[in-house]
Amino acid sequence: MEILSLGLEQWVVIGVLIFLVIFLYKDILNPTLSFFLGIVILMLAGILTPQEILIGFSNQQIAVILLLILLGYAFEKSGLINTLFNNVFSRVRSQSGFVARMSLLVGSFSAFLNNTPLVAMMMPYAVNWSEKNNTSPSKLLIPLSYSAIFGGCVTLIGTSTNLVVNGLWQDQSVFPGSPSLNIFDFFVVGFPLMIIGWIYLTFLSRHMLPERKDALQMFDDHTREYLTEAIIKKGSALIGRTVESAGLRNLNEVFLVEVIRPTGVVTPITPSEVLQEGDKLIFAGKTSGITELIQMGKGLSLPENVARDLKTDMEIQEVVISHKSEVINKSVKESDFRLKFDAAIVAVHRNGEKLKGKIGDIILRPGDVLLIVSGTGFPKRARATNDFYLISKAKEVFRFTAVQNWILILGSISMITLSATGLVPLFNSLLVLIPILVLTGILSLNEIKLKLDLNLALLIAFALALGTAMTKTGVSDIFASQILGLFKHENLFVLFLVIFFVTNLLSSFLTNMTGVAIVFPIALSIAHYLEVDPIPFVLLVAFGAAANFLTPIGYQTNLMVYGPGGYKFKDYFKIGLPITILYMLGASFILSSYY
Repeated sequence: MEILSLGLEQWVVIGVLIFLVIFLYKDILNPTLSFFLGIVILMLAGILTPQEILIGFSNQQIAVILLLILLGYAFEKSGLINTLFNNVFSRVRSQSGFVARMSLLVGSFSAFLNNTPLVAMMMPYAVNWSEKNNTSPSKLLIPLSYSAIFGGCVTLIGTSTNLVVNGLWQDQSVFPGSPSLNIFDFFVVGFPLMIIGWIYLTFLSRHMLPERKDALQMFDDHTREYLTEAIIKKGSALIGRTVESAGLRNLNEVFLVEVIRPTGVVTPITPSEVLQEGDKLIFAGKTSGITELIQMGKGLSLPENVARDLKTDMEIQEVVISHKSEVINKSVKESDFRLKFDAAIVAVHRNGEKLKGKIGDIILRPGDVLLIVSGTGFPKRARATNDFYLISKAKEVFRFTAVQNWILILGSISMITLSATGLVPLFNSLLVLIPILVLTGILSLNEIKLKLDLNLALLIAFALALGTAMTKTGVSDIFASQILGLFKHENLFVLFLVIFFVTNLLSSFLTNMTGVAIVFPIALSIAHYLEVDPIPFVLLVAFGAAANFLTPIGYQTNLMVYGPGGYKFKDYFKIGLPITILYMLGASFILSSYY
């Protein structure tokens, strides 16, 4: 079809696709809001009706994803996986041995559990093991993320990407009445590729990954670049005054994070804290800032031993901002971090480097590593938030009774078995299991409210609506005919390579939801034109979107380890390109041969 012969509705849909690509690539708005604006445009243009937009929210796969997230949190909370980690990794001494065990263990679990909590639980183990065995965390954290991706590709429930593809498959109108994919339909491709990935990480990752220090190690080596100490000397005008009245709030280049006195440590500092003679004030920020304070004659002086290790007096921890955090796109000052979490931010690291300038003015982004001075209330508040993941210390876990543990284990096994055999749909099994976990005290209603990722549900529903618009206006058919025109003389294997490549490219530099939403209707149209079984096309789109190794931004677990590992963008491409090519060749070959 000639470009000039396209109708107005088709141009609008193509315009929305271009809008999404630009806005997501440039990170102008968050993905959910970008999709929402795109859907609003399609509604105003009369392409989508309100009913067609809302029908996505009734898709069963959205509920399945949310319920599986709750199940994953139950395992995270139970401490069962933490106990297993302790037993498996306690005697490992070689880097290859650690990566080999981690890859198999995390990959196996992520085939059935949400991979985000798995990576969150494993990160402190990997960081602590690296410190004890004189290894850089950068040698371990990308393999951790990739292992979770390997396992997620093995089953239908291994990753939300597979479930979204299944939701699109059930909702599409090209092959009406299509049954749901089975939980192990992905196994024939996913398992051999997981083994290939395990071999790749075990024997090659140590040669391809950089040796970099993490933020906490950099802090240990250059404490004075982060913190400066001043003492309130005898006769100081600051004695008896509050922090606010003394002018120690809203300073230009430094901020007060801690007061050390014989009676104990005060942190974080409130504006009403009264200063005393001999107080040691710990400031974070530029060294020049504290020098100016001392020169202003406020009665402050530098200690005699300025080379002292400040870290011995305080609890410094690392956290990484999650993609669901409420502090994203806020400055440190606007986030009210100290009041909300009982902790003060000492430094912010991004792309492996400490950010310069006044800490209070730094705009926080997903994946940023924060060095914090934590107060006594921090552990409890950290457990009750989705804002960040702890790196240098594991979150406290709740110890369930033996009966609760068995209910969780046997309930999960029963759910998987019933779904795999087709006796009970996955949604039905989860709908029974989750209330049982609540009634037995494994989950609480407040935890369910906290952990339900409604932002993800909105994103999936909007992605489903976009697929409807592409099919309804014939845009997917147009793209399909163009692709077939270019590769009409090639065999199915080459066509599969093209579909995988396009899906993976969009997913790597935008989001996997974007890759699926755009390519899935096109892939189905191609299968319809060729009059072949559509299932391998469906699976191929899922693998292309989920096998996301090239960038830190395309997949959530890649972003989680980005800052903690001190990685650069190019590190992902260096180690991720070979495994992406292996996945592309392997998935295309197996699917074209098997089907």
